[in-house]
Amino acid sequence: MNRATLLNIGLLLLVGALITLVRYQTDEGRTGVSTPLTSLTTSEVKRIEIQRLGRDTIELQKTDTQWRLLRPTDHPANTFRVGALLELTTTPSRSRYSVNEADLAALGLEPAQITLQLDQLTLRFGDSEPLNHYRYVIVGETIHLIDDLTYLHLSADWSRFVSPTLLSAERLNHIALPDRTLQLDSDQHWQLSPSEIVMDGDAITALVESWQGAEAIEVTPYRDEPSIATITLTPRGGDTITLKMLATTPELILARAELGIRYHFSAEQAAALLPNLTTELK
Repeated sequence: MNRATLLNIGLLLLVGALITLVRYQTDEGRTGVSTPLTSLTTSEVKRIEIQRLGRDTIELQKTDTQWRLLRPTDHPANTFRVGALLELTTTPSRSRYSVNEADLAALGLEPAQITLQLDQLTLRFGDSEPLNHYRYVIVGETIHLIDDLTYLHLSADWSRFVSPTLLSAERLNHIALPDRTLQLDSDQHWQLSPSEIVMDGDAITALVESWQGAEAIEVTPYRDEPSIATITLTPRGGDTITLKMLATTPELILARAELGIRYHFSAEQAAALLPNLTTELK
């Protein structure tokens, strides 16, 4: 067999490979129309469960328009994280084939690294492929390749699904800080004690609003750490919230021990929440 014949055979094999590649391109590439990973829409999902090998199961439930974390602790959910998960419902399927055509273990799908339950629909996540870094996902009897944008949220610690907002919508009527106390009287005026601390009305209002709207830059797990002070916040008609102060610099860290979470606040936020105090409690 001469060189020309071998070259022709090689070209035929290359053309065959290209034809095969084209056949396996996505619907988006062939027709300009993408095929979504699921038939669900983001608005219709009411329950989310995330199971990870060797880690806590995360369960979230939607009531009316609000999402709540139910496991491993009960607390309002981080809406940004939930929204990122729900985007999976309509994320494009870049390529797909039957589960019978693949070695599931080789793709990290048997056992699945992460299993996501959206209402009654189960999605099982495996490894990412090396060429485009698409993630393998099983939905029903089909393996899909999708953009690997949501896996970071799926693999995040459960505490990242806790709302970073310190308080819910209830207004406060009592704030006890390490060096001062604010109490709302029957005339809806804030009373400050002890008398040695001087704050004008605007400063008191600013302090109350700082606590009322406090939103952490990060939420992390709490593991029975020693505290340097205690803060209590009492909403109107609600139960008192106890916060353990773990640190004030380089950031303010407050813990809700009963929920197993820590709230992290920047130095600027700390100055607004604890005026004239953060440097004293280093």
